[in-house]
Amino acid sequence: RGGPELRELCVRLEVVTPILGGSYQTRAIDEVDFIRAPSVRGHLRFWWRALYASQCQSAEKLYERESGLWGRAATDDGGRSAVEIRIDVDRAGSTDNSGVQLYDSRDGKATPGAYALWPARGETGTKTPPAPRRHPGTQFQLTLKVAATWEAEVKNAVRAWILFGGYGGRTRRGLGSLKVMDSPSTWLPSSATREALTTLFGSDILAAPT
Repeated sequence: RGGPELRELCVRLEVVTPILGGSYQTRAIDEVDFIRAPSVRGHLRFWWRALYASQCQSAEKLYERESGLWGRAATDDGGRSAVEIRIDVDRAGSTDNSGVQLYDSRDGKATPGAYALWPARGETGTKTPPAPRRHPGTQFQLTLKVAATWEAEVKNAVRAWILFGGYGGRTRRGLGSLKVMDSPSTWLPSSATREALTTLFGSDILAAPT
């Protein structure tokens, strides 16, 4: 009551490549929170910074603007994030605990996508088992509530996460990649061109910072 006007953003997503990590523990996948809100918040915070950090004239200004949106350690002035995140999982992909093999051998064929999954391999010397992964197919709805003044920036952070990131670890190698299930034109460019990206984000995100 008496606070800023809130807007709700919703997008249904499917994970279309294996998920590595994403849990509160390293080399683990969460068996309860299949898609964790804190992990998603961290991804969105990263992509927000990638899009908007260059607009800040100093590290202090960046900290002030970023923490005002995504939160910080609590002080006398508060620290709670201005973005509320809810995850509703419709379907979870099955888990994979098998070993990761980079090359074909007498024992079997190379693991598909091993170049990205290589950190999940087991270690014989230390008796470390392979890290579990989650197969493609996890579907979930991401819902965010945010003040109207931040809506455009948060929406663009979600777009960048969907386009260039993903859930879990090794997303720059293609793991945890996301597909929009409903209303893709709201979140994705009309074509894979710089002009279409500029129209979607409202600015040329590929331009060098000035």
